[in-house]
Amino acid sequence: MKKYLIMLLLIVGCLSPAAAAKGYDIVGVYHDAETTISPKNRVITDDGRIGKVTMELIPAIIRERTYDVTAVRIAENVYKIESSDFHLPLYIELRSCKKKGERMQAQMTIDNIKGSVKGTLTFK
Repeated sequence: MKKYLIMLLLIVGCLSPAAAAKGYDIVGVYHDAETTISPKNRVITDDGRIGKVTMELIPAIIRERTYDVTAVRIAENVYKIESSDFHLPLYIELRSCKKKGERMQAQMTIDNIKGSVKGTLTFK
């Protein structure tokens, strides 16, 4: 019985890092438009509310491959991505992610850029 318990603990311990490396679906890749936005500007959101405009994001073109990146959460489901592979930071929108933290190491994989963007962000 003791052997089975030890084996179970070893198996659970080995699987834990794999379970922690969850990939989050990327639904958009953007550049900052780098325009000066007046603090008086407002936008009407999809849910019918009015809100302050803080940044304008425009769609970015990126190659289909895997990148080692540094990610920082800047808004709900939006992360600023930096990598030596990019000249400027990118912003990615995830389907759903509440992971918070400063400068997290991650791996970004872009699988498809034709039509809607498909890819994953996996935190290390």
